[in-house]
Amino acid sequence: MYFEIIKNIINNWDPIELLEHAPEDEYNDEILEISSRFVKEVNELVCVIYNVFKLSFGETFDKSLDDCYLIAENIIKKYKCKNNIWKIISYI
Repeated sequence: MYFEIIKNIINNWDPIELLEHAPEDEYNDEILEISSRFVKEVNELVCVIYNVFKLSFGETFDKSLDDCYLIAENIIKKYKCKNNIWKIISYI
């Protein structure tokens, strides 16, 4: 469930600007890592996102913690929305 949400948001963000010339699965390793370490607290998720991309891409990853904050916020918002939809469907 986390993977698709995170994949959509990360690919739209394209933090290294690779997707114009690379396959859509270019960030899959990073997305899998973020998904496996997913937390629902925005400040913790910011650190996860930042550290995963910094470790994978080093100095090529030049986004700030503020940039990652916006992405983490978006991921959590989408997660909560999708989670609420599943709750409604299960209730019906």
